[in-house]
Amino acid sequence: MKRKIKKAINLVVKKIEKCLRKLYHKVPISHRFKTKAKNVFFSVFGCFLKNTPSYIIWKQTRVKKTVKKKIRYEDFENIKLNKTIAVQLHLFYPDLVEEFVEYLNNIPYKFDLFISVVDEDIIPIIKEKTCKINKVDKIEIKAVENRGRDVAPLIVEFGNKLGKYDYICHIHSKKSLYTGSELTGWRRTLLEGLMGNPKQVVDIFYQFETRPQIGLIYPETWSGLPYWGHNWLSNIKSRNELMEKLGFVDIQYDKYIDFPMGTMFWGRTEAIKDFFKGKIKLSDFAKEEGQVDGTIAHAFERCLGAVNKINGYTVAVYDNEKDAFNYDFGKKNLNQYWNKSIDMLINEAYRYDIVSFDIFDTLVMRNVILPEDLFKVTEVKLKEKEKIEIEFTKYRKKAETNLRKRAKKTDYNIHEIYEELQKITNISSQQCDIIKKTEIQTEIDFIVPRTKMVNALKHIKKNLNKKIILISDMYLTKEIITDILHRNGIDDYDEIYISCECDARKDNGSMWDYIRNKYSGQEILHIGDNETSDAQLPGDRNINIHHIMSSKDIFRLSSVGRHYRNYNMSVVDSVSMGLILNHFFNDPYILNPSSFEFHIKNEYDFGYSIIGPVVSDYMMWTVKNALKDNRDLLFLAREGYLYDNIFTIMKKHMPQIDCYNKLSSSGIKGEYLLVSRRAMTVCNLRNEEDIKDALSIYYEGSLKQLILSRFGINAENKLDDCKVFLPNEADKVFKLIETLCEDILKNAAFERNNYIQYYNRVSSNMGNISVLDIGYAGSIQYYLSKLTGDVFDGYYFATDDKHLALKVPGNSMKGRYIEGDEIQPASPSFIHRYSLVLETVLTSMDNQFTFIDSNMCPHYRQGDDGISKECIKAIHEGAEAFANDLFSLVGYEFINCENNKDVYEELVRMVVEENVLSDELMEKFVLEDNFCSDKKINIFDRLKFKND
Repeated sequence: MKRKIKKAINLVVKKIEKCLRKLYHKVPISHRFKTKAKNVFFSVFGCFLKNTPSYIIWKQTRVKKTVKKKIRYEDFENIKLNKTIAVQLHLFYPDLVEEFVEYLNNIPYKFDLFISVVDEDIIPIIKEKTCKINKVDKIEIKAVENRGRDVAPLIVEFGNKLGKYDYICHIHSKKSLYTGSELTGWRRTLLEGLMGNPKQVVDIFYQFETRPQIGLIYPETWSGLPYWGHNWLSNIKSRNELMEKLGFVDIQYDKYIDFPMGTMFWGRTEAIKDFFKGKIKLSDFAKEEGQVDGTIAHAFERCLGAVNKINGYTVAVYDNEKDAFNYDFGKKNLNQYWNKSIDMLINEAYRYDIVSFDIFDTLVMRNVILPEDLFKVTEVKLKEKEKIEIEFTKYRKKAETNLRKRAKKTDYNIHEIYEELQKITNISSQQCDIIKKTEIQTEIDFIVPRTKMVNALKHIKKNLNKKIILISDMYLTKEIITDILHRNGIDDYDEIYISCECDARKDNGSMWDYIRNKYSGQEILHIGDNETSDAQLPGDRNINIHHIMSSKDIFRLSSVGRHYRNYNMSVVDSVSMGLILNHFFNDPYILNPSSFEFHIKNEYDFGYSIIGPVVSDYMMWTVKNALKDNRDLLFLAREGYLYDNIFTIMKKHMPQIDCYNKLSSSGIKGEYLLVSRRAMTVCNLRNEEDIKDALSIYYEGSLKQLILSRFGINAENKLDDCKVFLPNEADKVFKLIETLCEDILKNAAFERNNYIQYYNRVSSNMGNISVLDIGYAGSIQYYLSKLTGDVFDGYYFATDDKHLALKVPGNSMKGRYIEGDEIQPASPSFIHRYSLVLETVLTSMDNQFTFIDSNMCPHYRQGDDGISKECIKAIHEGAEAFANDLFSLVGYEFINCENNKDVYEELVRMVVEENVLSDELMEKFVLEDNFCSDKKINIFDRLKFKND
């Protein structure tokens, strides 16, 4: 009963809000005064309208303008910090105690000090020296077992106590890396960044207190460490063990991560509280045996960043060079990578006897996001094309896992894997052979060369005359890989070492031991993309390395990619994103000159990477619905121009959907229909009431332009011009044009008769029709139905809550990205919220269609018409190139895939919110809607205004 009452109240409130909205637009007062009145009204009565679209939009804009008053730094210095602070020092090397006393004296706030040592006998000496620290309140010193490095004392011995403080700091007496050399510079750099002087500590707490989203503060990584150390490296297994003990499972981790390398940091305890809940025991840490990586103690510093992020906090990383903090994203020593180039690689290669290359993601790459996505591609092909029903991805992984568990060999080839697959699935030998061939062919089809790296290999072989060897951890045999390499123009090598044939793998070091022994006494340079297999492990064996990044890693570390929101992807989504990554980041050095700053700089690239993927996804959804609903497609001008072209591309790769192809048993007809709001409005004018209705639609601009664009009459010499504003001045405007009503209706009858003839010609061979348009109320669908008497389905990008098309009985509407949206400016769909991006480029090479003459010839609006035709052409060429690449890889068998629309929403969001386009390209995005205005607007100026 309560639910029904609540529903009824909401309905009444929405009706009241709708009436108030109409009144707001009709009251003849200035926009500025209206805005002030609206602010007062919602401030007083907003609580009664809080679920209405108008209030939600108003509230959103008000929140954005409300800025929390910041504490000035000058004032903060003199404020007494009313927070509890603890410092935990692990003093493995007691000879460094005086150094730490000096640094701890720089903390200008009261704090408690917890010290761990490994020798109980030195506790009195440590206590005597540390009691001289100025602001220390309480000191607790404990002798601990030499297990778990500096981490176990922090989270096991003192964890329960530390968890009760507001802020904690962890420091320790780091002297060396596993190399054995003392690295005083590293320790001092970290301590200087954390407590180098009192002002530094005040700066840190100023960040914490004025930015509550910050959970960790630490110095930038010491320059003597490699950038690829910001990867999980050999710690994935220990990471998973540690995170599971903390209660975190099924977490998607970034590959390159922000964390305090060296495990010294200031932390907001709430952000990392999970470590202090007693879930980790001393026995969870491996006994000290000189391990260089891969233990829980090694994983901890990386998991600090992960837990901080999972709990909703970010990081502030102190940059000593700039004496400033970097928020959300540390530098990670990436400048080391930015200094690399193809010329540097070739110069390096000159100094070595042997140059070895990794293969996958180094010389060649796959047009998918993850390698295992090819298993999913294979599964779809098997089901839809070969009619083999098998959970291929699941059993393919299981077969490989089973073999590895038996551990009779270091690695297994694809034939051995399929023997195991046949055993666990009971499929026939014939089916097994078909499946294996399908997997191998899929691998071949999806692989493309990394052109820059292939050219480098050829140059090193031909011009430097170096011995070239290729090395890969792979289940594909040497024969198959050699074929793949040949297809991609790679033949200039001397030897190839594949793990499944050498019984040795890179990722456990055995391959590197094998290579080191085989080429003993020769200097080797290895080039590869995997931070563990191609950098850390060969480096441990004194093999020189030149690490390059995969396309995915370059994107994720770029200025844009670091803000990319991950979503679960279908097979088709993965291929779409794989194509985009290959398009931009095939060259591993492409962003180095810009320090990973990324912008789309030309129209073709914008079409390929944004418009192509979005429209292709929409068209796949459309075709799937058309096949299910038994509909033919009418592409409405001008948005439908690109839809039609991409539909033609789809038919080339999917002959099953082409009604004129012999392979099609239930194909789809598609036709492009010239139509516009102007044409439909004029054609539907039958009396003066219709003219008045046409004046109820928003317009701001010249009266004469209004009469021409909305009624098709040139009033140049028939009345005086003036500026008008609709719908506020609808009555006034009607009186001004009343003498033209006869001419307007006469012209409307002429255009109506001609247009109906044109429409009948276009649709004569079509069955049940679905119209395709960007959206939103379905006004063209509505007017077309009124004009022709036909009913249509509408397939739209988005629909709003007006549902104008549904006023005609029999019409229906569907939205790909959102349906019945009530609040477009604050829509949960970024494609609807930022629809101007699509509206600007989803157009044709013609100006706006106006009418059909008696000879059945179309007429178009004269003059400039928004964004230039050259821009549109280049954007469409890029979009069509993407569609061709996509549908050459995912054909008809993929038409029923459930793509994740969020993947494509994210592309549009990033264009607007993350400044993906260069300034020069954004300036070209001009939209002119002469039906509603006589002005041109730059869409990004408009969208920026909305978001400010």
